[in-house]
Order: sequence, then C-alpha cells, then structure tokens
Amino acid sequence: MIEVLPDPNNKIDATGLNNPTGDPGPGFASVRLSSNQQIMSNRTNSGRLVLSTVASQYWDISISYNPMLREQFDIIYSFLLRKRGGLIPFQVSLPQYLRPKDSALVNNPVTTALVDAFQSSIPYYINAGTPKIGDLFTVEDPNDSAHSKAYIVTGVIGGSIHCSPPLSKEVSAGATLRFIDPLIRVVFSGDVEEYSLNVNNLFSFSLKLEEAQA
Repeated sequence: MIEVLPDPNNKIDATGLNNPTGDPGPGFASVRLSSNQQIMSNRTNSGRLVLSTVASQYWDISISYNPMLREQFDIIYSFLLRKRGGLIPFQVSLPQYLRPKDSALVNNPVTTALVDAFQSSIPYYINAGTPKIGDLFTVEDPNDSAHSKAYIVTGVIGGSIHCSPPLSKEVSAGATLRFIDPLIRVVFSGDVEEYSLNVNNLFSFSLKLEEAQA
C-alpha cells in the first residue's frame, strides 16, 4: 500500500504509517502544480512549423512549509527519509483539490464507459451533480489497479468530460473517476533532502516532487 504524505488530513502513528488516529502533518504554506509536456519543434525550409510530443505528460509539484517546530517537522521529515530519496513512491493530497467544485459529487460517484487509451473525451454517468472545469481526478479501475495518472477537467460537453492530459491507459466500463481528494503518486525530483534551522529553533523545509505513474 502506498502511503500518503502527512498533512492535517493524513495522519501517521508511532510506526510511521498512515493512521486516522495518529498525529497530523503540517499544512502547506504554498503549493505549485506544473504540467510538464515536452514538445519537439522543427521548421521546414518553407517556414512551416512542425510540432510533436516527445514524451508523456507528467505533473511537477512544489510544496513549501511555514517555519515549523521540531514536533511538526519530525513527522514529515521521518516519513520522507523512509522513501530513500526518489526510490520509493508515495502519494500526496493537494488542498486545492480536496473537494470538487460541485458538492453533489461528494455523495454521487462518477462512473464511465469503456474508453480507449490516449482519448481526452470520457463519457460519464452520475445521478446528480456535474464535474467542473479545473477539477482534478484520478481513475479507480477494478481491472487496472496500476492506473495512477492524475487528470484535470478542461471541459464538460453533453455527457462527456474532456481532460488533460489524454488518458494514459484504457479505462474499463464501470470505472470510477475520483474527484474527492484525488491522490497523486509522486517521487522526489532529486536525491537530496535537506532542511535549515534558524536561531529560533524553527525548521524551514520545502519539497520538489514529480508524478510517478505505476
């Protein structure tokens, strides 16, 4: 089971594992989410610009914390040390996507029909509510537990959700689109984890993460 970075909603216990009765991690001072899509461009002799993608899209995440007391800092730093740099993936919950814009989605699951990989239009079914532009979601597919990619809604037309990036895998009929606290699977962008301690014994720390599909 992949663990979730400790925050006020994801607690850990004395064993270092996620536990709703454990201690909460510190909240984020700021979060930056970037879409990383490498594009190759070539211009022909006639001046026509030819563009193509050279790699799959992934999300970059930068998190900074307010200065922390040691009790707060140890919760998160010990969790991260167990990940051995960028070797072991974990999940992160981003506060801006904790709940979908339409509160009706909280009690009404969003399911989908069979959709081929690399499609950006997803037929969906729901009893009440509508996904909104800017909502983040992940796919919970009973036939593919390794579908860990995160997507953002770019439009809702009729009974279809348009998303970015396009689906990285085929999605089975009846799969659920998770809009409630969708978790992004990540690893460290580098191999060094460091912090600073000021004269008031407060710890300063920040994280640079990148999405890591299963």
